Amino acid sequence: MKFESNLDKGIDYNNEYHLAKFGKWLKHRQIYELKGKVAKKNIFSYSFDENSRVLEIGCGIGQITAWVKNKHGFDINKELYPPLKKEGFVMHDSVKEIPNNYFDELVMSMVLEHIPEPINFINSLKVKLKENGKIRLALPRAYYHKMKDMNKSADGHYYCWGFPDINYLLNRCGFEVLINKKFFRRGIDRLFFISKISFPLYMMMIQFLGFLKNDFDIIIIAKKNKQV
Repeated sequence: MKFESNLDKGIDYNNEYHLAKFGKWLKHRQIYELKGKVAKKNIFSYSFDENSRVLEIGCGIGQITAWVKNKHGFDINKELYPPLKKEGFVMHDSVKEIPNNYFDELVMSMVLEHIPEPINFINSLKVKLKENGKIRLALPRAYYHKMKDMNKSADGHYYCWGFPDINYLLNRCGFEVLINKKFFRRGIDRLFFISKISFPLYMMMIQFLGFLKNDFDIIIIAKKNKQV
């Protein structure tokens, strides 16, 4: 399984992308852990058992699920595996080697928009979930109105979804959608100093600024149907 990159933008997700862009978070422990706390609030706030066995696909440097007790990961960038293993991740070299009917939760944050065939991709991962297992997606909102060149994809994205579109896709793949929500956020890094004073205040501030700028991610949580 290999992502194709947007050549016009010069993005190569196979060549130390995450270490170059986000490696600073690994060195700054407080920011790394803050990313996990934010994810816990917006991606995992609904019906999450902390004893669940979790698989994160496209886990990058692992900040989204590092706080989870029982966590597995897969990423196309194998340079990330040593630091991820130090964080307690069980890492898999390929999707095929990931056991089927094994996980309670499947997590993808800012991943699905990079996949040229999302239905096939989700179907290949659905079998990894137990019956009634859940998928948790975080996706970027569509922001084509801000683009000056319509011949270029935003950050190597093949797709940008609204809720009806991603819900339809998940239904086609045999999932029952449980939650749709917007997560407004702005200044996650810049306002780090506020989190040291008060995390609730920090969350309120980044969400308020996101609301003012209409800057948000979309969060979708769905359950694998029994008959699938």
